[in-house]
Amino acid sequence: MGFISPKSTLAYAMFLRKYVEQTGTGTGDIIARCREWGLPDPKWQVEDGEDFVMVMSRPQSSVKSSVRTVDWSVDKSVDWSVDKTCDQVLSILKTNPRATLDQVANVVGLSVRGIEQAIKRLKKAKRIRKVGGKRFGHWEVLA
Repeated sequence: MGFISPKSTLAYAMFLRKYVEQTGTGTGDIIARCREWGLPDPKWQVEDGEDFVMVMSRPQSSVKSSVRTVDWSVDKSVDWSVDKTCDQVLSILKTNPRATLDQVANVVGLSVRGIEQAIKRLKKAKRIRKVGGKRFGHWEVLA
């Protein structure tokens, strides 16, 4: 049996695990798709003397309008979601000022990190404050 390149062995293993469809066809596929969609062929450049980069064009008008729409809807849904979470956290802390982050997270259905972010926003807005230490402290709802 002849020499088997480690690169080809790795590529074959990735193919078997379905990480790649086939090796050596990506560039041709990209060029074919660009032509299919009416875009200019990609350009190849060398940056910083060592990095090989492919630059692809995209239609500007459709991208700008869709990005604007997506950004607006994402911002609105994130704001609503954060407000809803903060309201839930406030409600829980009014009812049980000694609630731990784990307890609040379980009730709200978020991770502890998500609750930490909500509490950070509430503290910044001066709607709550922590009185006492971690172990024996409690939350005071200000507004």
